[in-house]
Amino acid sequence: DSQRSNGIAVVNFVNANIAEGKFGVDAFNGCRQLTIVNFASSTFKEIGNGAFNGTAIETVTIPSGVDKIGERAFQGNTTLKAVTFNEGLKTIGNSAFNGCTSLGNVTIPETVTEIGNSAFQKCEAFTQITVPTGVLKLGENAFYGCSSAKTIYYYAKNAEFAYTTSPFANGANNVTLYIGNSANEVNRLSSYLFRSTNVSTVIFNNVNISGDAKVANNIFTSCTSLVAVNFENCALNAIDFAAFYGCTALTSIDLSGTGVSKISEQAFYGCTSLTDIKLPSSSLIEIEERAFENCSALYKFTVPSNVTSIGNNAFTGCDRLIEVKNESSLVISPNATTHGGIAKNALNVYKTGDGNIQAPDANGYVFYDDGAKVYLITYVGNATRLTLPANYNGNAYEVYNRAFMNNAEITSVALASGSQISKIDSYAFLGCTALTSVDLTGGPSTMGDYVFQNCTALSLVKLPANLTNISMYTFSGCVSISAIKI
Repeated sequence: DSQRSNGIAVVNFVNANIAEGKFGVDAFNGCRQLTIVNFASSTFKEIGNGAFNGTAIETVTIPSGVDKIGERAFQGNTTLKAVTFNEGLKTIGNSAFNGCTSLGNVTIPETVTEIGNSAFQKCEAFTQITVPTGVLKLGENAFYGCSSAKTIYYYAKNAEFAYTTSPFANGANNVTLYIGNSANEVNRLSSYLFRSTNVSTVIFNNVNISGDAKVANNIFTSCTSLVAVNFENCALNAIDFAAFYGCTALTSIDLSGTGVSKISEQAFYGCTSLTDIKLPSSSLIEIEERAFENCSALYKFTVPSNVTSIGNNAFTGCDRLIEVKNESSLVISPNATTHGGIAKNALNVYKTGDGNIQAPDANGYVFYDDGAKVYLITYVGNATRLTLPANYNGNAYEVYNRAFMNNAEITSVALASGSQISKIDSYAFLGCTALTSVDLTGGPSTMGDYVFQNCTALSLVKLPANLTNISMYTFSGCVSISAIKI
């Protein structure tokens, strides 16, 4: 208390020799006029718990010989802008720099083995975070609320994380995450490590968690901003339970070079934007139950040659999955509910060669053409104002059921002049919540059920003059409609 009431502005340690356990708790806590501390000519084993909590220090260099920075050592120091850590440091204690909102990027030495709970919580000036290779224990909320850190470098070779809230939670938006690099191999990724963070891109490089290890359960669960994952240089054994569960923005995944043998239960459950999956051609043996359940944008899938088991409901809710290439010995038939329902909605199951689904055209439209029928099955482009093609290679086509379902980006839809669309099937635009106008002038005489259901922003609709009927629930839930013209 006497320290807190005095006017100390500068502390110089001269020939001090402070042994472990001898730096008193809260020694300078609350010395709000203290702006400078100089350790240059002294020997320390630790910076004590609460030592400089709530002071006005702006920069600090931790002296050589310090093994540990104690709990709350610099907590709440909102003026602290720069910290230089010493090589040889091993422990950064709980809340050591919690609330140091002005603290710029720090270089944590590779000698550090433990980063405590909330150690750098709400260090809001961080623009990047690096977890070095030597870290063995990463605390709860270690980097929570570092809201400006757009880049995370995760190099910890074998770190344990034992909590269910990510240490990087409540951080910046659109974060790029690098796991490993050419100089830092990563051998362990713990459960929940990046759960519900705002990571948008993940780059695996020099990650080797083969053998009994795996990409752990729930590691990226509910990372709803995650768009791209690059397994650049990576050896894996399995994608564990719910690893990418609810990653609703994830559009593609390429595991072809990873050596994965198992896709575990719910690994990609609810990845509703996922359209493109590449799996290992020989190592994959098992796809567990519910692995791809409710991947509602998925329209094609290849079962690799050595797959022997596909679990129950592995593809339940994949209602747009209409083509399956089956390279395995499993017996998979169109419209069958066996093998996780992979072919329940399939128009085509084939063994070799190319299927009937064509590569996206220049505008992002994907067509299915079997020589007898042509369907527009989905859209993978980036435009928001769509004009549907008049034909496909000169042939009439149908807009397949669910073709644009739940596309939250489309704002308007019209038909090209001379449209040869023969039908717009059920659910085609269901749940397109940004869709405001539809002009089907010159369009087909037939539409399925639920075509525009729950298009909550839809206000203006022009229907074809030759439309024979308005089907069941066509505009159900379209609460903003002001005019329908025929």
